Amino acid sequence: MQEKAWLEFFSDCVAGSGLKLSDQQCGLFLRYMAELIEWNRTTNITRIIEPRAVALKHFLDSMLITRHIDIALKKIADVGSGGGFPGIPLAILEPDCRVVVMESVGKKCAFLKHVVRTLQLTNIEVYHGRAEAYPAPATFDLAVSRALGSISDFCTIAVRLIKPRGCIVCMKGRLPIDEIAALKTKKNPGFTLDSYSYCLPEQGEDRCIVLLRPCFT
Repeated sequence: MQEKAWLEFFSDCVAGSGLKLSDQQCGLFLRYMAELIEWNRTTNITRIIEPRAVALKHFLDSMLITRHIDIALKKIADVGSGGGFPGIPLAILEPDCRVVVMESVGKKCAFLKHVVRTLQLTNIEVYHGRAEAYPAPATFDLAVSRALGSISDFCTIAVRLIKPRGCIVCMKGRLPIDEIAALKTKKNPGFTLDSYSYCLPEQGEDRCIVLLRPCFT
């Protein structure tokens, strides 16, 4: 796919979803996609490498959480970041936020550091290790994951990362009714919960985000 055609496609999808990116930001996403595809030739970063699918399933999907939660001036933990999703797209979209992408797999961590350096993103830190071992707990406004196990399991990890008034953001496919029901039966701490469902443009695939705010006692 030609670069100009991809940029037009991506820009139209972003605008159609109610988001705004400058030409410079769109250029960063184009370079990000090129690096992702190139690295994926030798390193298993992601199974999604078709350019339009990268635009929708990785980049746009990552940014859509901002329709439901403000990330400006927030410190964000991206747990199990993989290829940088959603952390790097969020950092490009909102330069005033600060993101720590957490990844325990060495090769993926090398890719993340390469992308941050290549795109000259000064608001991202790459942490090589498991989120459970992150040395500065209770310092994040938001902890985000993208399809990282069950909601309950992620909350167990994320609750130590966020500040008392922080928020846990779970990005999933179809709304996981059973996981939500199981979570509501647990205590210590309890959670207030909001969920939002949507479909990706063109793809029509079900997506949802679940926002949880712990009720610390």
